Amino acid sequence: MHHIWGDVGSLTILGNDLLSFYQADLTGQKAVLPPIPVGYADFVRSETALLNSAEGEKLSQYWKHKLAVKGE
Repeated sequence: MHHIWGDVGSLTILGNDLLSFYQADLTGQKAVLPPIPVGYADFVRSETALLNSAEGEKLSQYWKHKLAVKGE
């Protein structure tokens, strides 16, 4: 598996959720999943704050340099 679409942490969560759904289906029960600790809006606020910081500017410059098309 390529790391661009999954990592150990996210695949562990996915595997546990799938196991919960499978067990619920076998027993005829409703699957009980753990609550999501951070909402999407919280994630967006955190990312926006990072991108608007000095660290975000440093990251932006790094990726602009790395992704620049050579020869232009």
